[in-house]
Amino acid sequence: MIKLSHTFLITGGAGFLGLNLAASLTQRGHKVILADVVKPRLMKAFALEDVDFVTCDLTNTNDVEKLPKNVSVVYHFAALSSPAECDQNCEQAFRINVEGTYNLLKYYAKNPVDKIMFPSAAHLYSNPPLYLPLDEEHPIDLISHVYNVTKKICEDLIKAFYVNHKLKYNIFRLFNTYGPAQSTKFFVPSIIMQGILYKKIEVMSGVPRRDFVYVGDVVDAFMRAAESSYSGGPINLSTGCDTSTGEVAKIVSEILNADLIIHNKGYFGPALVRGSNRLAYETLGWRPKTNLKDGLTKTVEWYKEHIDLVR
Repeated sequence: MIKLSHTFLITGGAGFLGLNLAASLTQRGHKVILADVVKPRLMKAFALEDVDFVTCDLTNTNDVEKLPKNVSVVYHFAALSSPAECDQNCEQAFRINVEGTYNLLKYYAKNPVDKIMFPSAAHLYSNPPLYLPLDEEHPIDLISHVYNVTKKICEDLIKAFYVNHKLKYNIFRLFNTYGPAQSTKFFVPSIIMQGILYKKIEVMSGVPRRDFVYVGDVVDAFMRAAESSYSGGPINLSTGCDTSTGEVAKIVSEILNADLIIHNKGYFGPALVRGSNRLAYETLGWRPKTNLKDGLTKTVEWYKEHIDLVR
């Protein structure tokens, strides 16, 4: 079980997942250290002003040596997380995602921790899916995107360090996670910002169906994993339900009383994605608790409250 004396390090702490997890950990009285290349502008929005912060570029081995040695769990969230950006900047994607992960693992092999946590992605599964719901045994796709390659290499590196250095780990494959502080380059925050700023939401296509998971539920899984003796993965974090982008946009437009225009244009990725969360339940007792409307409402309210910080 997590003890109050335990310390948690979050790399990529300036990002979406890092801030949400840090807020939940500190609310429970745990000590948290954030590490990132830049200090997050949104720390105040998550009541994290007093949380320790380390400026660290994981691709720089001198920076890595500045990371704290006496931590219990490392949440390794630092990454180039957009598949499109990874495809456009292949060298940077490998440097940040793969080299950065290797440097971190090497450091904590010398300075042992209880567990390393890593968010991989459901994006790895083949397009189109061979069957639904997608479980952890489903074939993966290492051809379509550089992002997929970097995530799979990181998964394998983490497993190798467990075999060779006994670094325990949990790997999660996240489905379409959304919530407060997500980059407005992603679908849900992009339509929320349209609705807030312009009272109009335009969606290129309402056809594709995705498995949308609220970030608070993802954070709950990461916290359960820290409390668990289970080491392994990958483990899907999904709702087991699929919703079209058109339906999501309709809910957001109703919350914001905004006009909605859905175009009949093309879309990227498969027509339908739906994950299985059976393994997450069997290993961690985890199931998502937040329904889509409630999650979107919470997310909309956060963006409305912090509009000046995110626009």
